[in-house]
Amino acid sequence: MQKFTSYALLVTLLGVLGACQKYEPMPVNFEKKQTKPSQNTDDLDPNSPKGKPDDTDPEDPVVPKDEIKDNPTPSPDPKKEEPVKPDPKIPDEPTKPAFSLTVEAEDARLTGLTVSQAVQNFSGKGYVTGFDADSDSLDLDFEVPRAGAYQIRIGYAAGLGDKETDIVINNEAGPKIKLTDSKVFATTSLGRLLLKQGKNTITVKKGWGYYDIDYFKIEETSISFDTKSIPNVIVTPNATPAALKLWTYLKSEFGKHMISGQVNVQGDEGDYIKRETGKTPAMGGFDLLHYTSVSYNQGQGNGEVERAIDWYKNRNGIVTFVWHWFSPSGQKGEKFFYTSDTDFDVERAVTAGTRENREVIADMKAIGDQLERLKNAGVPILWRPLHEAEGKWFWWGAKGPEACKKLYAMLFNYLANERKLTNLIWVWNSVDPAWYPGNATVDIVSTDIYHNKATDDPNVTQFEALRELTKGQKIVSLAENDAIPDPSKMKALGAYWSWFNTWGGEFILSEKYNSKAKLKALYNSEYVITLDELPVLNK
Repeated sequence: MQKFTSYALLVTLLGVLGACQKYEPMPVNFEKKQTKPSQNTDDLDPNSPKGKPDDTDPEDPVVPKDEIKDNPTPSPDPKKEEPVKPDPKIPDEPTKPAFSLTVEAEDARLTGLTVSQAVQNFSGKGYVTGFDADSDSLDLDFEVPRAGAYQIRIGYAAGLGDKETDIVINNEAGPKIKLTDSKVFATTSLGRLLLKQGKNTITVKKGWGYYDIDYFKIEETSISFDTKSIPNVIVTPNATPAALKLWTYLKSEFGKHMISGQVNVQGDEGDYIKRETGKTPAMGGFDLLHYTSVSYNQGQGNGEVERAIDWYKNRNGIVTFVWHWFSPSGQKGEKFFYTSDTDFDVERAVTAGTRENREVIADMKAIGDQLERLKNAGVPILWRPLHEAEGKWFWWGAKGPEACKKLYAMLFNYLANERKLTNLIWVWNSVDPAWYPGNATVDIVSTDIYHNKATDDPNVTQFEALRELTKGQKIVSLAENDAIPDPSKMKALGAYWSWFNTWGGEFILSEKYNSKAKLKALYNSEYVITLDELPVLNK
């Protein structure tokens, strides 16, 4: 999400409430990765003959991070299906004895809350209600026989519309949980959480308030993950060799490592990360914001396309593009990609013969021209249009999922089929199934997560929702973030994000979301791929 207003506006848009909590840096306990041959201009020997690996065969195979060698083996015959080998990074967990425990909410320590029986069909002696003050909280102690991953479900009622609640596990900030509107008791999951052997404490804070809690069900769980259902080709017909090479690499690393990404990677943000960690992100985040006729500079661009070409051609970096699409007309404010700043009607935009339809087609042509420049330069793109649609704060999502999906279909048909932009890998950016365009026009599913505070949360619930959305047939990525998830927690809980892409400004340059100690540990972790660890992708 573009941060063109104050960061307070961002918080409003994302529905995140509450003051930021003090952050304790993540323990620096990542396994030190082994030194590997440098493959980019950042760390090359200045005495080398050409200063960059120009002698690399363009047909060199894409090699996963933990298999990079001085002399890579020849590419396998693409016509032959290789047998699926077990992933050495994710061994099968031994079978554990099942454990399940249900604990009643009324048995917890209650602050500012009461026990009621007004809503029928509760469990136990009643349920807990009265979440209406910031100081209200429920603290529940329970015991488990083993340390490990557990699924926790909550029985709740929320009769006044959708709500969100803040969860704390053993004094550490946990996930924010959406409680869908329900006047009768329903169940929702906190996802997989790490619990310690013996006593644990779960705390429920007010969040949005005005909901009821009935019980907690704690179940020991195992992690099942594979990539066998993910196709070997992308949805774009006749994809360029560079796009297929990047796709093959992304698939080979999914579940094994997480690719580092940063908005404005060639600017202050990238310099800051290099200075603090000694490393450079592998992925650069770019935006086509300034390339339509009604943008700030009337479509003249701001050098973003040139920077993306340089990042790929000269640095061997991965390129991802978003498009903050200024509404073609109907502007009533300065940032008129926001729903609040435009009267532009997306339902009319997807209706043939309307003025709005002609205007979006003209904008698609303008953006297609820029994407074609990138194709002609040989640059494959992780292309993420119509992002954060389900939030409805951008005009393309303002009228609900059906109009948005029609607009996405128009965009896909025009760029992929009419313009033959075969360098695009299509990234969808909403979790709600009602908004999903379908597997036929999507390569990667993603979400943007802003906690508005420092946290190591691996975002398991969102990862699992995206895997379920596509039945495990797509790669899953964290397309935007403030706080970067903790790799050790990701691996322990099975939240195998393909990449992260931290937003710019204070989201990385301050320590409000990511401390310097955390960044240094993370960027030097065995699990995180940095620019120097990419195989040669640009030849």
